Amino acid sequence: GRGLRGRMLDATACVLLLCPDRGTAWADRRRCLLDAAKEALDVHRYWIGCCGRELDLLNLIVTRSSKAPTSWAHRKWISEKFIRIHDDSVRTHPENWEK
Repeated sequence: GRGLRGRMLDATACVLLLCPDRGTAWADRRRCLLDAAKEALDVHRYWIGCCGRELDLLNLIVTRSSKAPTSWAHRKWISEKFIRIHDDSVRTHPENWEK
């Protein structure tokens, strides 16, 4: 089954779908995601998957409630993470990005 971190992510997703402006729930999600990254075997791959899942959740939340500032703040945070991971990948493995 899913561990405590997975259940926490599920629980915060449910809370945020009902009330997307819950700053505490967004902070709990960020804490869980950062903690999981520390334990990931492949941090790069972890963040790529994580960013995609978070953006999917954010897209769903924002289509239902577009005026929740904390959801936009989380989108900014996760987008910055994704850009950083992408930039690191380009620097580390330029052969994957050259055409």
